[in-house]
Amino acid sequence: MHRGVAGVAGNQLVAAVGGAVDGDEVREFVRTLLPPHMVPARVVVLDALPLTANGKVDRRAVAAHWQASADSYVAPETPVEQVLAKVWAEVLQVDRVGRDDPFFALGGDSVLATMIVGRLREALDTSEVSVRTLFSSLTVGAMAARLVADQAVPGRLEQVAEIYLEVDALSEEDLNAQL
Repeated sequence: MHRGVAGVAGNQLVAAVGGAVDGDEVREFVRTLLPPHMVPARVVVLDALPLTANGKVDRRAVAAHWQASADSYVAPETPVEQVLAKVWAEVLQVDRVGRDDPFFALGGDSVLATMIVGRLREALDTSEVSVRTLFSSLTVGAMAARLVADQAVPGRLEQVAEIYLEVDALSEEDLNAQL
């Protein structure tokens, strides 16, 4: 029987399991049992969980492994992903959001999802963004792919995202000069 432990590393829920298992499979199995906000963002697989002299899981030693595995950040690639990541980071009040970072693991909830959707509708000039889309996608990469696939005019969303990123990069002085 495999043992496991969960905790928080930075702003993410992380689980550690000991034994010859696949972390992604464990995460998918947990997803069938728990609500989305309780599914760990990452599962760290160790040969065996470190134990204290009493035979209990050494949570400090496990936490060191969590921190070491926190470098799994994957940067958003497309303009749409970049806009989504920027808005998510602002609303969720985190430093950065990677393309594979789960919404709930970043501290997301239904109220924040509504705020994100409102900002994205404005930023991307589309009503195609919905809370349902966010909740069914749960990562920037998956949400961007779904929005791009569902758009009525192919390529439009990418163009709007590129313009948004260009305008966002302007200083207030440059922006006023352009207007």
